Amino acid sequence: MWKKIFSILVLSLTIGLLAGCEKEPEVCNVEITMENWEQYFDLVTEQEVLRDSFGDIYDVKENLIVRLKDDYKLAEDAGTEIAIEVTCTYNEYVVLSMDEESGELQLGDLKLTKGDYVRISSITSAETNLTDESMNSIGKGGVPVSYARYEMPEVTRIQGNLSYVIEWE
Repeated sequence: MWKKIFSILVLSLTIGLLAGCEKEPEVCNVEITMENWEQYFDLVTEQEVLRDSFGDIYDVKENLIVRLKDDYKLAEDAGTEIAIEVTCTYNEYVVLSMDEESGELQLGDLKLTKGDYVRISSITSAETNLTDESMNSIGKGGVPVSYARYEMPEVTRIQGNLSYVIEWE
């Protein structure tokens, strides 16, 4: 009888301990291809307003960014290596006006087409900026006289391995 009670007590204690255990985060590895990259990444353009120490605008540029979707968390030091090639058209527009607070631009006519732009890079973090140059002519008072932007960006080649973390709740 005591043996049976002891066994039930041990079993209850074991079940209670297991129920309180938290599962460790799991690292998943996936091969990134042209067929599946959109499941994991977004390709976006974002405007960046650069200001000096006095708060005056000295440049406004557009960045072409590959961003890991919010559903995934990049596994640190787990070997994510992805090569990417993006093509797009690089056009320059006349700036009609700019909101000084937000840096938002109202664009006018197409000034010139700078042609196709191809960027080959590697994705090494959850957000990778594919652009590294300023694209605008800043006029008097920090307002751009022209603004170049990336249009119709398209991933033309991508390959590699993504390591991300699954956190259990």
